Amino acid sequence: MNNVFIDALVRAGYCKEHSSQRRSSRFWSGHRPVHSPSRASDCSRVVDRARSYHQSNNLRQQNAVGDFTRDEYLDLLDYRRGNWDPGVEQDVKSDHHSQESADLPQLEHDTHSTSPSPANAPNRGNVSTSLERPSSRPKTSLSSSLDANPHKKIVARLEKALRPTECAHETAFDIYKTLPNPGVAYLPPKIIRLLFRQFSVVEQKNESSMLRYFTIVEDMRKANLPMTASEWNSAISFTGRCFSKVSRLEVESALHIWTEMEKDAGIPGNHVTFNVLFDIAVKGGKFVLADMILKEMSARGIDPRRYGRVGMIYFQGCKGNGEGVRQAYKNLVEDGEVVDTTVLNCVIAALFRAGEGQAAENVYERMKRLKASRGGTIPPPVEWRARRNLGKQLQLVSWSARSNGRRPDKTQRTTAMSPDIRTYRALVFHHTYRTGDLHRITELLHDMQFYYIPLDGSIYQLLMQGFANHGGVRYSIWKSSFLEDTWAALKLAVDRKPSRIYMGKHLVIWCLRAFSKCSGKARTVEVWEEIKVKWPLPGAEEQIGQRVLAQTLDD
Repeated sequence: MNNVFIDALVRAGYCKEHSSQRRSSRFWSGHRPVHSPSRASDCSRVVDRARSYHQSNNLRQQNAVGDFTRDEYLDLLDYRRGNWDPGVEQDVKSDHHSQESADLPQLEHDTHSTSPSPANAPNRGNVSTSLERPSSRPKTSLSSSLDANPHKKIVARLEKALRPTECAHETAFDIYKTLPNPGVAYLPPKIIRLLFRQFSVVEQKNESSMLRYFTIVEDMRKANLPMTASEWNSAISFTGRCFSKVSRLEVESALHIWTEMEKDAGIPGNHVTFNVLFDIAVKGGKFVLADMILKEMSARGIDPRRYGRVGMIYFQGCKGNGEGVRQAYKNLVEDGEVVDTTVLNCVIAALFRAGEGQAAENVYERMKRLKASRGGTIPPPVEWRARRNLGKQLQLVSWSARSNGRRPDKTQRTTAMSPDIRTYRALVFHHTYRTGDLHRITELLHDMQFYYIPLDGSIYQLLMQGFANHGGVRYSIWKSSFLEDTWAALKLAVDRKPSRIYMGKHLVIWCLRAFSKCSGKARTVEVWEEIKVKWPLPGAEEQIGQRVLAQTLDD
């Protein structure tokens, strides 16, 4: 078993098709000071939570293939149509944010909103804490305001930094901060729209990206400038999607920002708005609220579109309703949406949440058989921008076909439905947290190597969590020898250039806990010293590591 496990681990980690290095942006603490009104705005409340949180925790296509009928798509989930064994249902109630954020629908952007009218730089004294309707604002001449702008060079530098598709957000933000406060008062409308759009498009929402975005939002408030619908939607999305767990505060803040959007700014919510609110309510466990949001969408005649239909699958899983998951998937297919890897990943995660682990495994096995039977297919996109663009294209295709009374059969025939890294993340998560089946995890690692899917940091972190959860017990298969093999493979993966894996705070914490559980205190201290020498953490993160080490040694 030892040789089989490490062989699977190393081979998957050495996949020749791994992408370029990926590192999450670090938290930026130099947020521009804002005025404090008597009643703090909901945007400011979320920004404050991000600060305190950080300080306290320091369409890609394939080759043409044969037809796949609607009944066959439905058959992917219906074990009663084939030789499926639903197995023993298990209680899966985890809040692991990597799995949830991977399977919930992502934010799309409204590109048809109108640009606001420019305004002169306001007095830095009293400022408005809510956005008035655009019609109530005094308008100034764009040409006269730009001619009188003494910061043309800074504006030009900012525009140049924002133009590339892969904009360096930190660089653009540093340039923006050199403008007098509020900086948006010195920018033409097209640059403001570009600034919002670029700062809203991130791989994963976190405290750092949220603070950048809400800095612009607060400056818009100070300058008394209006925001478009897509910008409001992004603000709502940042409110509930930048934390690993959604609390009551985030849910309430999202609802208050939506209320301000509609009542104060006079901008009605669209399908993106309600899909984001629905997503936040589900992640926050507010199922009654989620049902109310669905009823409001229905009352307004708003089509949930692809993202809402995929979100409904996960919603049923969170409620523990396996049959509801199947019905939501059936509704998605019958409504003419294109089924791809993302949809099936959501189904797998939802079935795990509903306690139907064997049914989720069966969907995965059918994904593999489907890939084998439709030879020559290209794997789903790996790069996050490509995945994002694919989702937008599939939504557009389905909406267009539905509007014309057709089904998107041609697109469906060329859309990938094979496993990707998110598929394996959900499967490994289930077995490290619930079943403790290391043999099954080894099989999954072999499958990843067979399909040329490289390991990423999340898989190594899940493995370390498995050792911390199931190791250190007599007769446990999660032995210290396997942990040493995993540690050796992880070090090779981190040192490899280029690498998709880096030794971040969370990975370090679980490494320490795993060694403490399986190998004892002395070995845990050795690992910590090795980490400090080879991969030094930033000051705040090193302090967290020291605290975790002290806790493990005290246990």
